[in-house]
Amino acid sequence: MGRSRGRLFPFLSALVEQETTPDEMFTLTEVASLNDIQPTYRILKPWWDVFMDYLGFVMLMLAIFAGTMQITKDQVACLPILEEVNKTSNTNSYMSPSPVEAATSSLGTVPVVTRDLPDSTVHKISVHAEPQPKGRKTNLDYQQYIFVNQICYHVALPWYSKYFPYLVLIHTIVLMVSSNFWFKYPKTSSKIEHFVSILGRCFESPWTTKALSETAYEDSEGNKQRFIADQSGPKHLSSDSQDERADSTQPILGNNSVKFSAEKIIPEGPSMTILDKKDGEQAKALFEKVRTFRAHVEDSDFIYNLYVAQTIIKALKLIFILGYTSTFAADINFSHICEPKIEHLTGKEKVACNNAQDKQELHLFMLSGLPNAVFDLAELEVLKLELIPEVRISAKVSQMTNLKELHLYNCPAKVEQRGFIFLRDHLRCLHVKFTDVSEIPPWVYLLRSLRELYLIGSLNSEHNKMIALESLKDLRHLKVLYLKSNLSKMPTNLTDLSPHLIKLVVHNDGTKLLVLNSLKKMTSLRELELHHCDLERIPDAVFNLTNLHELDMKSNNIRTIEEVFRFQHLKRLTCLKLWHNKIVSIPSTINLVKNLESLYLSYNKLDSLPASLFNLPKLRYLDLGNNTISSIPENVELLQNLQHFDITGNKVEVLPDQLFKCTKLKVLCVGNNSITVLPELIGELTELVQLDVKGNCLAQLPNKLGQCRQLHKSLFIVEDHLLDTLPLEVKESMTEVPTFTV
Repeated sequence: MGRSRGRLFPFLSALVEQETTPDEMFTLTEVASLNDIQPTYRILKPWWDVFMDYLGFVMLMLAIFAGTMQITKDQVACLPILEEVNKTSNTNSYMSPSPVEAATSSLGTVPVVTRDLPDSTVHKISVHAEPQPKGRKTNLDYQQYIFVNQICYHVALPWYSKYFPYLVLIHTIVLMVSSNFWFKYPKTSSKIEHFVSILGRCFESPWTTKALSETAYEDSEGNKQRFIADQSGPKHLSSDSQDERADSTQPILGNNSVKFSAEKIIPEGPSMTILDKKDGEQAKALFEKVRTFRAHVEDSDFIYNLYVAQTIIKALKLIFILGYTSTFAADINFSHICEPKIEHLTGKEKVACNNAQDKQELHLFMLSGLPNAVFDLAELEVLKLELIPEVRISAKVSQMTNLKELHLYNCPAKVEQRGFIFLRDHLRCLHVKFTDVSEIPPWVYLLRSLRELYLIGSLNSEHNKMIALESLKDLRHLKVLYLKSNLSKMPTNLTDLSPHLIKLVVHNDGTKLLVLNSLKKMTSLRELELHHCDLERIPDAVFNLTNLHELDMKSNNIRTIEEVFRFQHLKRLTCLKLWHNKIVSIPSTINLVKNLESLYLSYNKLDSLPASLFNLPKLRYLDLGNNTISSIPENVELLQNLQHFDITGNKVEVLPDQLFKCTKLKVLCVGNNSITVLPELIGELTELVQLDVKGNCLAQLPNKLGQCRQLHKSLFIVEDHLLDTLPLEVKESMTEVPTFTV
């Protein structure tokens, strides 16, 4: 038998081989489920081909979606980098200029694009520019921004980012063609179609394989019997003597065969026939068709070779896709520095580009009322209303199908019933700023689809009863609650949110928060922020929050953290922020909080560090800036996962050699200390991206800085005269473009 029979046509091989080995029945019900779901030809596809079909479908959807987004959305948003900012800071290209610089920039800089305009036009521009708006003045029109965006899209973005949807589409088409080529090519498709039709008839036949094979066997034996009878003598002999004489003239083998056939088969006996005459003829015809087709396809291995070829093409294609994707994926960044060389048109040499935000926002300020035209903006996603005395949200708000976020800043708002139903089912985020609790609309507490609620205003203990916080129980999907107020105690009704609230933020504006017992029951909390609450210790209620991931107690009055060892029972706590307090020492039990990954202790009164602090194996972020620390313990090398270390603004004189064994460091900030020498071991930090050594007593910089290949020039904070002590090749090796994590 040929190779194609055993590999491509197992059903036919099994069927033909039943001539000597009868087996079970072939019925359509065995493959009914497959036929209901998949096309007919899928019966010939192995699992890897079916998987590739679904993978191709996913890739096609991805290509269409990405291409649509790229065509319909703004591609990039670019802003000019002001020269004044570059001169004053090497760390951040987006820092605001000083008031003097801002005034100079506003009044003394004339945009290049107005040089060709008439004097009257320039005068009108200057008149309408008063009063000067807040923020950074760039002297660019809207059209210039659009022009810069288009230029930088082609100049700054890598080709892989721009053509990703088209690449995915091309690869998808190639994979689809290579998967189905043998079904379309005429030389193979006709044979496959013929095979599938025969296979379908076999599945639909009412005969068992045993009956089919025995019928064929009966036919062949009957023909053989008649042939032997013709050769043995006269046809009408009926006596025993005649039979004996006939037997004496035949060979022994033939005689046995005749007797065996006579005993085994009684010709034309209807009671012993396996199939009736009509079914027998149909079965024999089907059996003969299978034999003929099998003999035809075994003459050549073309179908098999074609299938192997297209499978190899798909495998190579997949390897090629994975190979170049892993190579170019690193070039995809959210931020780029673009130099479009169009200073004569915009007056700016460099611009910083980022991906455009998706949200469409409208901010209305100090209007007499809410214009009806606002409700016609179906694409609007964020609506901000500020200082509008009469806000009436009509039923037409249901036209704003994309509205997800609403801001009400000192705006008492009324809503019609149909409008409320729409907001109840669609609004996800609500900001309410008020001076009196009566400005909080009562319908706020009935928005069952709300995910985030921000309340900003005065809420003293007397007013707490007026707010009817018990209504918060209807906010069944609320995940984030932000309270910026002057609470003296935590509202007890917050426990209604305990099953689903995951983030609670309380900014108390310096008012002492005395009672926090209601926190104990909020066991689903993952993030808790207690800012400006005048707390002197970590509240006991916090240690009951078993799901807590992050605790932020910024700007309190905490002096001691002796109870920090109790955090060991919060197994999921990974981030602890105790910055901007009055902590004087770190207890040695800090090492019991084994899962801690980020620790913020800046702006305290620490003068020393315990050795146990460096026994936190998972610690990645350590901020000790602006304390009075004089030395770094040598066991700092134990922090093998440390990526960010900040000890800026202390009294450190020497950087221990063990610090440079933390080879995963990406950010090292040691500025404004008393360091006299930067060790040559700095070259061991090959993953270093940002380095701050400004404000020390350094005389020169080590040449080993050239080994820090990832160090960005704009994130290397150092005095200019020290930078000049480096060899030219070291300075040139530093990357120009910083990478920002968004």
